[in-house]
Amino acid sequence: MLRSVPRRSGRALTTAEEPDQDGPGERPLPECVSQKLDGLPPSPGCYVFRDRKGEVLYVGKAKSLRSRVRSYFQDGTSDTRAFIPILLRAIGDLETIVTGSEKEAAILENSLIKEQKPRYNVKLRDDKEFLTLRLTTGHEWPRLELVRRPEGDRSRYFGPYHSATAARRTLHLVEKHFQLRTCSDRELLSRKRPCLQFQIKRCPAPCVYAVDPALYAEQVRSVSLFLDGRHDELRRELEARMSEASQGFEYELAAMYRDQIRAVDLVRQSQRVVAITDRDQDVLGLYRQGSGELLSRAHGDPGRRGRRGVPPRALRRRRRRQRAHTGRGAPAGSSRRCRRRRRMAHRS
Repeated sequence: MLRSVPRRSGRALTTAEEPDQDGPGERPLPECVSQKLDGLPPSPGCYVFRDRKGEVLYVGKAKSLRSRVRSYFQDGTSDTRAFIPILLRAIGDLETIVTGSEKEAAILENSLIKEQKPRYNVKLRDDKEFLTLRLTTGHEWPRLELVRRPEGDRSRYFGPYHSATAARRTLHLVEKHFQLRTCSDRELLSRKRPCLQFQIKRCPAPCVYAVDPALYAEQVRSVSLFLDGRHDELRRELEARMSEASQGFEYELAAMYRDQIRAVDLVRQSQRVVAITDRDQDVLGLYRQGSGELLSRAHGDPGRRGRRGVPPRALRRRRRRQRAHTGRGAPAGSSRRCRRRRRMAHRS
């Protein structure tokens, strides 16, 4: 049950905190807010509270917009933050933005807070951003690096990544299979001998040796396709390059392309494949139950292939232990502790 917003009489509020100057008592919610509360979707996303003048008061994210936003206006709410009563008295409008996942909602919330500077948002107001991969395509010898703040240069940016571990893992995968330089611009100009990356075949060492610009540009394009998720197109190009290199008796170059193809296939195997092509297309789904029918349309962008569908290894071990403990799915005495006890008894 939605409630009206009560007024507190124990503390005096400034005019900026309490724009409503009506008499004491309870003030009902604005009509536009009540109408939007009834139509909120149970989807992840961000919500924006505005005052009567249209200024942003608060930005938040939610796993379910319907449950989270309505909880602000319900009796017996568990949110005990001090600014909530002030926020509810000042609210004049409500906006919601639906996202595809909770991670997208967190990234969008961070961007909105840094852009709008809401009054009641304390966290995420600093200048710290999520990690982004930058490919310096404007340089003669481009490199891939992690940055916090995208700049207005000619570089290409991939991200942002909600998880720093995922961003560094992607960078390590690119450095392992695609030969781009990893040194800074200062090291590139001052180095007199190749580094260890050249010795382990992860960099062509343009700082010291004469490298073919066309071959290096091919590696840059492959990295761009790989980070864009255009794996089908990248695989076709790598297969053509491998065939051309083998026909020209350049077997080391062909082996490099072969390893890159294996890396692309490994990444694709860890995803749940929804489409088999990289074309931009729409997918129609029809659901029928009884006399009712539902038709939905999903837009498929190239590079967006779904999420991993394999449960973590720790979760599988936990399930096996639970089945062994309850006696379902495993014979008696087959747990790890029982096996250890039998081995110790046998040794004694």
